[in-house]
Amino acid sequence: MKTQPPPVNSPVPRFSVAEARQLLELAITQDRPTSQDFSMPETSIKTGEVDFILPLQEIAPMLIELTR
Repeated sequence: MKTQPPPVNSPVPRFSVAEARQLLELAITQDRPTSQDFSMPETSIKTGEVDFILPLQEIAPMLIELTR
């Protein structure tokens, strides 16, 4: 089942990659082979602002490692 992005008036915040990096000082995105729809990760990667491009199963362990 494919999830849809939140509607424009959704309470879920939307950030550009540059805004996320400014707030969090880090940007991680999913790689192509493990993505159902690579359009959003690809757009993020093209900005040059992404620090890590990882398979889905490696994102949570990376976040844990980065918080240690």
